[in-house]
Amino acid sequence: MLNNKKIFTILSNGTKVEYDVILTFKNPNNNKDYVIYTDNTMDNNNKLRFYAAIYDPNLPNPFIG
Repeated sequence: MLNNKKIFTILSNGTKVEYDVILTFKNPNNNKDYVIYTDNTMDNNNKLRFYAAIYDPNLPNPFIG
């Protein structure tokens, strides 16, 4: 995990969900910043679930949403 960074979201029912940030990087081809993260759950094939998203590193707390 990268510096123990977390992403937090609030579901429509009010439940807070926490994700661990695995990796961040900038794509030089489109100049966008990406974050790879996980909720540490397994899929049906017993593989760890990973997710990816574009984010803005210039926000005060870019991983808290």
